[in-house]
Amino acid sequence: LITYNLNIRQFAQDVIEIWEGPELIRAFYKAITQITVLDPTVGSGAFLFAALNILEPLYEGCIDRMQNFVDELPTDANKSKFSDFKDILTKIKKHPNRKYFIYKSIIINNLYGVDIMEEAVEICKLRFFLKLVAQVETVNNIEPLPDIDFNIRVGNTLVGFANQEEVEKSVTRTLDFDN
Repeated sequence: LITYNLNIRQFAQDVIEIWEGPELIRAFYKAITQITVLDPTVGSGAFLFAALNILEPLYEGCIDRMQNFVDELPTDANKSKFSDFKDILTKIKKHPNRKYFIYKSIIINNLYGVDIMEEAVEICKLRFFLKLVAQVETVNNIEPLPDIDFNIRVGNTLVGFANQEEVEKSVTRTLDFDN
């Protein structure tokens, strides 16, 4: 796809929409929920927002196809058929709307960032929270915001320490070797 300069996201989205069987949708949804995108210098989160915008239509396409498969089930079909699709669709109904569920899933499961500046990390988190809140239609539908402190962190990716405790252990251990 890269050799022929094709749009990989559009290709994947087209396959999701056209494919007849549920196996590909099942496998594709599982794959996209396990993708991790890391920005080692996250700043205000521009790169992660680009990833969010690429993953969102893929999630949406998979969920649409899952809904189609469930809706097309005959009334006398086995109750366990497409039970995994039904479980996902049930989880979506527990949120204000489908877009909110998709963005929240991507933010929690797929996107990670680190920056040395604490302010930049807070701005990135705030942008994600604003993106989620923008999907809510009324104040009554607002959910508690997800904890993304693990996903977006303050740290120095060049040195490799994720928190102050790791730095102190490393310095202490280095000093012990000198004795």
